[in-house]
Amino acid sequence: MVMLFSSDRARKYLIRHGYVYTFRKNQHKEGKDWVTDKRGNPKLFDVDIKLVMKIDYPLELNIFVSKSGFRTLHEWLKEIRRLNPIPYKELFTIEDCKNCTIKGYLYYAKRIKSE
Repeated sequence: MVMLFSSDRARKYLIRHGYVYTFRKNQHKEGKDWVTDKRGNPKLFDVDIKLVMKIDYPLELNIFVSKSGFRTLHEWLKEIRRLNPIPYKELFTIEDCKNCTIKGYLYYAKRIKSE
C-alpha cells in the first residue's frame, strides 16, 4: 500500500524534517510503507507509519499543527477539506469546530533513510 502526500506543504515538511503528522479520513495500515505525491507516480521514499489517535472533532488536531506543515489549524482544515470528499453537513470553519462531526485518523509518518 502507498501513502499519498498530495498536499505540497505536508510533503515538503516531511522531506525537510523527516517526519509529519497527517490527517486521513480513512484508516491506513501501520508500519513500513512508501510515499508518492500522486496516484500512479513513482515512489519517493519509505516511511514508518504510526496511528496517533482517532479524530472526532477537528480541534483535536490543534496541538499537532506545528508539525503538520501548516502554520494554523485553519490552513490545515482547509487542506483537509480540499483533499477529502466531505459531505456538506460535515463542512466546518474554525468558528464552528466545536460542533462539527468530521471524523478521521491522525498518523505520524517518519521517513526511513535508505541504506
